[in-house]
Amino acid sequence: MNTDLNTIMRDFNTLERMMAYTNSLIIEVEKRPPIRLPQNNDQIESQVSAQRAQLENDIRELSIRAVNLEKLREVHSEKKEVARQVEKSRRDQLSQSRMSNDIPQGAISPELHQIIENSKQ
Repeated sequence: MNTDLNTIMRDFNTLERMMAYTNSLIIEVEKRPPIRLPQNNDQIESQVSAQRAQLENDIRELSIRAVNLEKLREVHSEKKEVARQVEKSRRDQLSQSRMSNDIPQGAISPELHQIIENSKQ
């Protein structure tokens, strides 16, 4: 009979430990924030629809940005080409004026230009 009592006490202690462990797990789970799952298909479809609309909006915005960026690149390229042509034209004019020994009118002040022209005569 003593053996039966020991077995019962051991089983009771094991059961108490299992209950304490279960209670600690329950307390741990209760500390966590609740998981908010959709309740039905309508809620799921509503969430998917809202996310799809947001993604479509994001895609539209990115497309607009891409088009604008491409336009900016074209304008920048055109500006670089115009600047290159202006610089080439300026160099050509400067080269021609050096060959003819004339100083371009806008390169120096009118007074200094007049003095240089007078000194040539």
